[in-house]
Amino acid sequence: MVNCIKNEILPADRKPFIFDTLSVGNDLAFEYWSEAVSAHFSPTQNTTVSSRSCFQGRMEIFPLGILNVSHLHTSAMRNVRDLWSLRNIPNDDFFVMAINAGVGGQLSQLGRQLFLGPGDLMVYDSAREFSFEYLGETDLYIAQVPRRLLEARIKDPQSIIARAITHTNPLASMLLTMIKSFTQLDQSSKVESRNALSKSFVDILVSSLECSLDFTDLSNTHCNLLERAKKIVNINLDDPDFHVGQLAQTLGASPRTLCRIFAAEGTTVTKYLWQNRLLMAHNLITEGRIKQVGQIALQCGFSDFSHFSRAFKKEFNASPKQLLSTHST
Repeated sequence: MVNCIKNEILPADRKPFIFDTLSVGNDLAFEYWSEAVSAHFSPTQNTTVSSRSCFQGRMEIFPLGILNVSHLHTSAMRNVRDLWSLRNIPNDDFFVMAINAGVGGQLSQLGRQLFLGPGDLMVYDSAREFSFEYLGETDLYIAQVPRRLLEARIKDPQSIIARAITHTNPLASMLLTMIKSFTQLDQSSKVESRNALSKSFVDILVSSLECSLDFTDLSNTHCNLLERAKKIVNINLDDPDFHVGQLAQTLGASPRTLCRIFAAEGTTVTKYLWQNRLLMAHNLITEGRIKQVGQIALQCGFSDFSHFSRAFKKEFNASPKQLLSTHST
């Protein structure tokens, strides 16, 4: 099936192309989707936590000058681009991912981890190892940007990788609106105009990233401190009394220093702690290890069950009880 898909990458007239799992039987749905996303984005190893026969996905690919813009709707799944994929199926493009609706997911790349929810946007690098896990049904847009375009506009592309522009930032809304509008353009417009538009988008993207992200250079000492801090936070996710002051005391660092090193990754200590507690709870539910909401809340450091349920629903667009019921059937 992969060879068939690759031969259909984009027709000569550059019209939009559609992949939909409804076009194949349920038994082939996940295999079809897995091969489609690997052929059109970064070749990855793909898995799903739910039954393959229940998987659903739809993808529309819209060429825009030197970019490809895609609109996807997918069930929960995990994509991993490992060393084997990098060596055997190279691809060095950058990808801009913007979550439009649904649950969202978690990216791991360059030692950074971030959760993307509706309205959030980030860039990942297909020339480096990464994993992305869609934590539930998600609607999103992806713009594929040739490496040379981004590298010509920013001194250190690594500084923008795996760092989110969140939905609270008006620039994230602007970029998502632009990407959406590209899927609605008249495909018969002049090639020169579409090329100019695609290059202008990359200019605006880079400027938005530079305005939104903290590019404070961290010394090796502070980088090591950040990694130690993350490990300590993750070890203490189940402790409801764990706080920034306790972390600072354990590390022998000031709270101000901790604020600065976490800000360099576009987050705060408290946000990192809460997001990882909620991700831990989500994983416990989807893996079927615990069946009671109260027990999950306690194991993930929440003493107030109502507060836990509200925070969980806000993050994943479904309450813990709803997700438990989905994974118990």
